[in-house]
Amino acid sequence: GLDAGLIEAQLDVVLRLRSEIGATVRRVDSSLITLADGNLRLRVELSQVEDLDLSQTIVELQISETAYEAALGVAARMMNLSILDFLR
Repeated sequence: GLDAGLIEAQLDVVLRLRSEIGATVRRVDSSLITLADGNLRLRVELSQVEDLDLSQTIVELQISETAYEAALGVAARMMNLSILDFLR
């Protein structure tokens, strides 16, 4: 006949394996959720970069360049006056 001890031992093995498989499935599910969240964040960031208004950025760059050139001009004029004042 059937050995009750052997059946019980095999049932314990099956239950242990089911538990291990369940834990693995939970870890995989958690990893998938984490990856999906990361993917969503990256898509949002990419969308923000792609939506950057290029013409507005160029205008801001030109304004900055103009301000920089004006500051250089003022500094150059001040240096010339200082040298002329010194030479007098």
